Amino acid sequence: MIKLYGVAASNYFNSVKHALLVKAIDFTEVETYTGNKDESYLDKSPMGKIPCIETESGCLSEATVILDYLEDVYPTPPLYPADAFGRAKVRQIMKMAELYIELQARRHIPEVVAGTPRLDEAFKEVPGMMKRGLRALDRLCGKGRFLFGEQLTYADIHTRYCLKIGKRIAYKIYDWDMLAEFEHLNRWYEAFAEDPVAKKVDAESAAAMAAFIAHVQQQRSAAGASA
Repeated sequence: MIKLYGVAASNYFNSVKHALLVKAIDFTEVETYTGNKDESYLDKSPMGKIPCIETESGCLSEATVILDYLEDVYPTPPLYPADAFGRAKVRQIMKMAELYIELQARRHIPEVVAGTPRLDEAFKEVPGMMKRGLRALDRLCGKGRFLFGEQLTYADIHTRYCLKIGKRIAYKIYDWDMLAEFEHLNRWYEAFAEDPVAKKVDAESAAAMAAFIAHVQQQRSAAGASA
């Protein structure tokens, strides 16, 4: 059985968890916070990051690497197109959502989660980059039920959790509904939220959020006390 290390408050953890559930792969969750410096965990995830999976062959970290592994070992149901170009287009969507929306929004996480002072540079730069990323995604994705073609792919799963954190940060920091002007993306996002797997992942993520915030704040207090 696969062990999935991480916490349900993490969007990358939830991307992998969603795929495991869709593919009906047996797994167990092991609560682990990012930045874990325990030597036994660093042997599994060398940067101390989450998610990480432990398999009978060994351990893997980095969410998109894990997704590729799951597709290779558990090909049913397929979450990549059969052709090489289609697979590349799905990865392009995933990478754009990650680089230009999720990672931009992440610059504000210390402020939102730990209450650190606002970073003025990020406040000025983030919304413009996120808007460019959203326009690019809207141009890149089709207008069908899913982001690429007429079947569920990793483009939907991974992008969904990248956009989820983006939406939260946009509301919190900028009072901005970032999908409001993108009719297709907004419709897709709202429809996907009704998917049974997405509902399960969201519920468990919401339940874990208070503990995650408490952990981050405790770590910050401990770091301040030792400074």
